[in-house]
Amino acid sequence: MKYALFIVIMMYGLVCNAGICKHVSGNGETDNRSIFRIQQDVCGYMWFLTYNGINRYDGTSLKHYDLQADNDSIDFYSVNSELFIDSKKELWVLTRDGYLLSYNRSCDRFEGYSDFRKHMEGTFMFLTLDSLDNFWFCSKDELYVCYLPTKAVCRIQHTLGDITGILPVGNSQYYLSSDRGVFSFSLLDESITNISQELSGGHCKQIYNLFYSPKWHNLVIVDRSQGINIFDCDNGELLCSHKSWKDLRVNNLKLLGEDNLLIATDGVGVFQMNMENYQITPFLDTDIGKEMGIRSNRIADLYVDEYQRLWVADFPDGITMYTPPGQERYKWFRHIEGNNQSLLNDRVNAVLRDSEGHIWFATDKGVCCYSPETHQWQELTSNLPCKLYTSLCELPSGDICVANYMHGLFLIRKDEMEIGDKFADAISANVVFPKDDTYVWIGTDCGLYLLNGKTQEWKRIKLPVSSQPFIRSLYQDEYGKLYVGTGGKGLLIINQEEDQTEIYASEYIRDISLIVPDGDCMLIGTGKELYNFNPANKEFHLLLGGIDNLTSGSSLRDGILMLGTSMGAFRFDKQASFSLNGIHPYLYLDNFSILHQLITTTTKNTPLNHALNYTKVLNLGYDQNTFSFTAATINYDASELILYSWKLNNRKWTPPTRKNLISFSNLTLGEHLVSVRAVSAQNGNPISQRNMRVIIHPPLWQTRGAFLCYGILIVLLGFLFVYVWLVWRQRNLSRETVKVFVSATRDVCMPLTLIKNPLENLCRQYSSDTLKNILQQIKGIDSMFTNLVTVGRITSHPRRLSLLETELNTYLGETIESISSSVKQKKIKLHWEGTPDFAHVWIDKEKMTAILQGLLEMIVDCMNEGESIEIVTVYTLRNWKIKLEFTDNDCVKKKCYITKKGRKLTHLA
Repeated sequence: MKYALFIVIMMYGLVCNAGICKHVSGNGETDNRSIFRIQQDVCGYMWFLTYNGINRYDGTSLKHYDLQADNDSIDFYSVNSELFIDSKKELWVLTRDGYLLSYNRSCDRFEGYSDFRKHMEGTFMFLTLDSLDNFWFCSKDELYVCYLPTKAVCRIQHTLGDITGILPVGNSQYYLSSDRGVFSFSLLDESITNISQELSGGHCKQIYNLFYSPKWHNLVIVDRSQGINIFDCDNGELLCSHKSWKDLRVNNLKLLGEDNLLIATDGVGVFQMNMENYQITPFLDTDIGKEMGIRSNRIADLYVDEYQRLWVADFPDGITMYTPPGQERYKWFRHIEGNNQSLLNDRVNAVLRDSEGHIWFATDKGVCCYSPETHQWQELTSNLPCKLYTSLCELPSGDICVANYMHGLFLIRKDEMEIGDKFADAISANVVFPKDDTYVWIGTDCGLYLLNGKTQEWKRIKLPVSSQPFIRSLYQDEYGKLYVGTGGKGLLIINQEEDQTEIYASEYIRDISLIVPDGDCMLIGTGKELYNFNPANKEFHLLLGGIDNLTSGSSLRDGILMLGTSMGAFRFDKQASFSLNGIHPYLYLDNFSILHQLITTTTKNTPLNHALNYTKVLNLGYDQNTFSFTAATINYDASELILYSWKLNNRKWTPPTRKNLISFSNLTLGEHLVSVRAVSAQNGNPISQRNMRVIIHPPLWQTRGAFLCYGILIVLLGFLFVYVWLVWRQRNLSRETVKVFVSATRDVCMPLTLIKNPLENLCRQYSSDTLKNILQQIKGIDSMFTNLVTVGRITSHPRRLSLLETELNTYLGETIESISSSVKQKKIKLHWEGTPDFAHVWIDKEKMTAILQGLLEMIVDCMNEGESIEIVTVYTLRNWKIKLEFTDNDCVKKKCYITKKGRKLTHLA
């Protein structure tokens, strides 16, 4: 059996299914290809568990998630985590150390849910998650069940040995494998009941994988010593045994359809078991010579999605998405090793449908012909060393001209079906197209040439580009216009009659690999896309995308093409547009960034309370008005057929583009409406649309509260201004009033003094009460006027000192001179003794003058005739002093000093 299995594996190429493989890549630093678990959530995202975290795939890109438990990053390589979904298709992650994490879709992060180390000691093993959300795991000889919604954990005692696996089959029924065999049981009230007898008859004691077929009611057991065994669950009968598989490691079992069981192995690829006859045949295997295939035979995990696409974790080379035969969009023609009724080689360089309806293929290993009527393939013989053929064309004579890259152009006689006479020496020719009965257009690596087939004369055609381009495709229409497809320069249209050339190139249309007529339009291939080009309005319309290395093509009949690629050829009906039923219609928003910095719900000072996809109103600060995000509609088959467009505040939609990055810069303050939609690239019909309100909040100093405070402050300042103005006005009025009274007082003081002195003499002579009363009233009036004059002097001088350097003797002389009239009138003797030398002092002359004059006038007023005043000035280096000595009416001698010390003025009495 071991050798028989080896022979089956070696003959894999003869029976392999010709499905379509697509490799998933994120092209990022976190794109770890060592994937060992695959799941799909309720949104349609594919999740891949790797050694450095989890990657999420949306059909175009991978997004990486780091997991943490107890604020520490989880080392997946050491703990060997598990990835699974519950009955609601929500995602869960379990580590071997007992951490259970759940994926919070609203916040787009993984959160710690439970720590099973609190319920057990030592290591434990994850068993399964059933449809009732019961989480099964075991530790040593104990079995645990955790109900996920409540986190309730119950311990179940058993005597079934060391458990290796549990398989739920519905209705609380389970199969259990242990070192004692296989048993069935039921779960009832947190205990296991209805435990059956051992089902394998004691043969299977090293079971490590189980699978149950609901249609056939069969149990598939994978045992290390017995291989793969199939039992009837009704009577326990052994239906089939594949003991040759005991030396192979089976990593996973998945059902494809109802009758095919896929077997993922660790080293020999993927096999398929027919559940009707239990025959195992190869299904997927690595093929280094082909790009469309899995890259490794170590299959860590398998996943079959709702559209029967197979996701293969070919460890350690990443993820491959496989579409089984019959479910692909197109009918493919590929090379099958050892089968001469197949394409000669998968690298198809040219395709030609001749006038008789036969389809010719030029490949890297020769030329072959396919007859659609008989469905027969025929390889053309050749003795040329180089088998690389690059182009085909049918000459007006009916012969086929084929271009060999190293040896030139050769003719093929259809009746002989072999590569015959040499037509021309055209080395490195990439494409050949007949111009008329005599001339042939030839496109090479070094430019475009025109060959005279009769005289073998060459003419180089100069093209209006900076350098002679690499010519990849040619076509001449019935009007003589030549369409030239270049490598990197776009599409050139040469009008030979008017000698004019038009150039069409854009970001996506530069490498033109094929040009095929389609009525009044042209089908233009660019390597990965097929466009419909209208020469009348010069517009390109995407017709087909997601092609790997589109190299050539030919029209079979109305609307049906045969297209060649580097991975085979396929038939395409452009009238039967690709159905979008494999697309999740919801439009997902993600990767929110502010000023090119990625923002999540865990970012410091984040504006997101939930993930952007679940945010209806996005509140941003005034300094966050430049932001971007991505939009994605999940489509794993043909993501290039989805275009994205957006608008702001109900303006015009932007032109649809494949770039799904939506960015806005310097949005104004206030509320905005952002609309994003996904449209079909084939017909422009909308697929889905999302609207989101974006509110740019003003800064604190521009809020309504701030403006209210500004208004209150302005009103208060207005009131303060009015109050200050009124006070200033009242003060000026008071000052003017004082000036008037002081002026009047000065005018009255002298006459009053002249009246007071005679009255004093009369009172001393006659001692009349009437005179005394009159004198008392006059003295009161005189005192009042004196105080008023003093107030006037105080208010008329500023409060600050204005010190000036003054010669003391000169200053005192001027001051004494100002009161000399009063002294002479009262006949008072005034003696002043100045300093012997010049004395320079710093004084405020205005204030000092007012003080001295007031003091002297006061002294003069209270003195009688004949009395004397002595003024002495003393000056030293440290200070200066003015001493006044006088005698009042009581003949008491008094002294008054004015001392200046440093810059500080003091008044001593």
